[in-house]
Amino acid sequence: MQSNEPQGSVESGPKPSSHFERSRNAWRAKRQDFESQVHAPAAAVSAEKSAPALQLQNGTLSNALSSSFQERVEAFYRQYNPSKMAEVGNLVASYTGRESLLFEKLEAKYCPKPQNLPPLTNASHVKVYFDIALHATVSRVVMRLLHDVVPMTAENFRCLCTGEKASQCKCGACLTATCSKFHRIKKHFMVQGGDITKGDGTGGCSIYHGTPNANAWGYFKDESFLPHDRVGLLSMANKGPNTNGSQFFITTKEKCLNLNGKHVVFGEVIQGMDVIRRIEILPTDPSNDRPLPGHDATIVDCGQLS
Repeated sequence: MQSNEPQGSVESGPKPSSHFERSRNAWRAKRQDFESQVHAPAAAVSAEKSAPALQLQNGTLSNALSSSFQERVEAFYRQYNPSKMAEVGNLVASYTGRESLLFEKLEAKYCPKPQNLPPLTNASHVKVYFDIALHATVSRVVMRLLHDVVPMTAENFRCLCTGEKASQCKCGACLTATCSKFHRIKKHFMVQGGDITKGDGTGGCSIYHGTPNANAWGYFKDESFLPHDRVGLLSMANKGPNTNGSQFFITTKEKCLNLNGKHVVFGEVIQGMDVIRRIEILPTDPSNDRPLPGHDATIVDCGQLS
């Protein structure tokens, strides 16, 4: 009859010299086996409690303790920056043995903690929206405008959303944001759109073109400057002082101090910031920050809600 013992097993300790010793050793072995089974779950729980907490927000790494380091990094990048998946292998190799440090850095970069700043706007402010087509889905972004702080800037943007002055531009441009695209994306900084004339960031026009409120090129003056101190701010893109047209950007970074005193903040996103985050991670051409072909974010409809 064949033995169930593994072939080539190595014995530990001297062979028992008597029946008594064999019985005593057998009893000890059974007791040790029993104790190991009883204490194993407790040891596992203790080890699990002492393991570093690597789980990130939104459940990205909810199964962190049972997944490999590579799998956890891949899961993170799939959600927060899929365009960088090719870099996962190098990151894992560089941070093996320092897993907690890598996830601390990733969380700080991609998952900023919410700020405790009061809302910039309230229910009394004008509310407008964009319906944005992105990869075969259309999602809505809702914004409120500071018409009481920067009335000219807010009115310019409101009219571009409603299209009520679409045919009134002296330069022949159609004054509406509909069909325009987000032409420039800077990850962890902002997404920019509103070039209603050329679509590539070199054009644009305001509703004040041909009026005393604008210069010969249709640009109007800067109004009050509010700080760029939070995510989701609506602010005017420009070519220098007093060159506001139709181009705007939405901040995706908490503090953009270098923009203060240079760009006019005129509102904030109150719904759909997740849509802006999806735009932010679109693959871009590093030479000009424009989305790559097939990855456009297009405003297919826009208007005023209240």
